[in-house]
Amino acid sequence: MAQKAISEYVGKKLIFHHIKKYLPNFEDEYQGIQINEETLKTLKKLPKFPEGYVAKPDQLFGKRGKNKLIYADKSGKKAITWIKENLNETAVVKRNDKDKGIKGTLTDFVIEPFIGHEVEFYVAFKTIRDKDIIYISTEGGIEIEENWDKVTEFKVPFKIDPIPLPQSLKKNMLDILGDEAAVEFISALYQVFKELNFTYIEINPLTVVEGHVYILDLVARLDDTALYKRYADWTEPLGVKEFHFPTPFGKELSLAEKKIKELDNNSGAALKFSLLNPQGRVWLLASGGGASIILADTVGGLGHAADLANYSDFSGNPNTDESAQFASIIIQEMLKSRAKNKVLIIAGGIANFTDVKATYRGVVDAIEQHGDAIKSQGIKIFVRRGGPNYKEGLAYVEDKISDLEIPVEVHGPELYMTEIIALALTGNKEK
Repeated sequence: MAQKAISEYVGKKLIFHHIKKYLPNFEDEYQGIQINEETLKTLKKLPKFPEGYVAKPDQLFGKRGKNKLIYADKSGKKAITWIKENLNETAVVKRNDKDKGIKGTLTDFVIEPFIGHEVEFYVAFKTIRDKDIIYISTEGGIEIEENWDKVTEFKVPFKIDPIPLPQSLKKNMLDILGDEAAVEFISALYQVFKELNFTYIEINPLTVVEGHVYILDLVARLDDTALYKRYADWTEPLGVKEFHFPTPFGKELSLAEKKIKELDNNSGAALKFSLLNPQGRVWLLASGGGASIILADTVGGLGHAADLANYSDFSGNPNTDESAQFASIIIQEMLKSRAKNKVLIIAGGIANFTDVKATYRGVVDAIEQHGDAIKSQGIKIFVRRGGPNYKEGLAYVEDKISDLEIPVEVHGPELYMTEIIALALTGNKEK
């Protein structure tokens, strides 16, 4: 199980959308608005929030209140002005007074309705091995760590299905919290937690005003290996076709990562690249999110995690030109690496609708563009793919790269993805 953090905006959208199945009388819609450099260009005006506006960064870090990164005002214009003043500014986020902090650039914000409240509950769910742990407290808020002795912990045996919490446990919670609406919400939220493959949810605080439950601050993580089965559940509430995990705060994108992110933003396909080790010797041009994870994990499983240079994914039927641009950027990074015995692994699963011939023509264009440098560095290329037009595509790859006198091995779906990694790293397809 691989845990990846999601933004507060995304987490709340998922919860508000799905919790209605388990809490029929919950009719509220999430009213948060994502604000960044792009959305500011098209934002005309904010909706009217009767009690005012709260603005805060939404970049996978907590302690925003303690770091003075939450702004509240009756005026939406002032909230936008505050965001503009902080947008693209450098901030150092500290967990406590002794912490040196994490330095990063503020790029993404969220604006939400201000909710006047008196009660601040703390609620958290966490999955560990054979059990789930639920934490609750009536002492939520920014001092929760100082008041951790007032947090009650409940252990729930791990189950796959999203079943309600036992009545006995709910009664114990009610005795502690003294609010039935909060307890019913927590029980329904636990079912969402299970259904959507969350691995961690922390709400601090959760409040109840006139019977309405409000999530004021949220931290959440998902099991990213569940993407294949939760694709619709994660994307439909957001109105998007692809689900993306954001870059952690403080991890500045390299120039190559920025170029591919821009390429991805302007494409209907999925084009992803993370530079893990600029001096690595194992470079991946992977097709498909699931395949990308399998390929990267296999490199690590064979004892070469330190050699892995990058994570990549080009899928969703990118055209020839997009594939060429994508591959060219990664190849340029590979050529900068001073590692010896470098390998370029171009691989993926068996595509459903991606035209292998068209995408791999683009990859070959990029290889031809940098052919002399690839040859002079003695880089070997290994290819494995299946799907529409894969035979023609692989034949084209083999012919063109061989013409460049670059060592290349090409395989179709008769070879497992794990075997192409083993072949590239050990010279033997057996792991």
